[in-house]
Amino acid sequence: MHNTDQTKDDVIETGLDILLKVYEFYRKKLTTENDVESPLSKEDQFVKMMNYVIDNSDDEKVIEIATALKEEPKQGLKIFNLMNDKAKLMGYQDAKEKSNELVAALEKVTESNQNADVPNQKLQEEIDKMKNIEDAKMLTVNTKIKELESKDYSTLSEIKDDRLKSFVELANNFDKKLENPKIKDKLDKLYGSMVVTLKAKKESEKESKEKDNESDKGQDKQETKEGKNQKEIKKQRNREVDMER
Repeated sequence: MHNTDQTKDDVIETGLDILLKVYEFYRKKLTTENDVESPLSKEDQFVKMMNYVIDNSDDEKVIEIATALKEEPKQGLKIFNLMNDKAKLMGYQDAKEKSNELVAALEKVTESNQNADVPNQKLQEEIDKMKNIEDAKMLTVNTKIKELESKDYSTLSEIKDDRLKSFVELANNFDKKLENPKIKDKLDKLYGSMVVTLKAKKESEKESKEKDNESDKGQDKQETKEGKNQKEIKKQRNREVDMER
């Protein structure tokens, strides 16, 4: 059964466009400012993100919704988190589905290998290793899915702005993405953008940690040098005392 409600599709497309622009904002911020933790409040940071979306988009609908979100930052941030959570949820569900397919394929290979006249032990070891990796990955994925599915968005029913009310429906309609190729394509781009942004964040955190370590080493060297100087001064004083005796 296909979704024929074009309005809902438009809402989802607009939401995805906003998310894509936000992740673009994050990547640029991480690579240019090397600033993982922002000193701004969450709402101020959100307004900054929406300003970036508005300034860097040609789509009138995206600009209209981003402006409405910015004007009500407290509720806007909740709606943004809703969109972001739903996109993440679908990403985890997609990963789970692909993992299940991989495990099923590995089980078929295992069955064929065990039924062979001479089972390949090395092949079976590799298969078992891959299955263990998928099992470990699924523990994390299932936990994330459970966390995202249990989130409560009921307070969004209080929204009065007509421009934003339709976005509240994303909680129930965002998972219709497979029925629209355009939405599926944008989701794929979004998942890719999320991965790139996460890598940029990890790289930024790594660089920050390395700088801190270098700073600590420099401090340790300075302290060591000062300690050595103090020892030399003490030795010199002892020599002078001995000479006086």
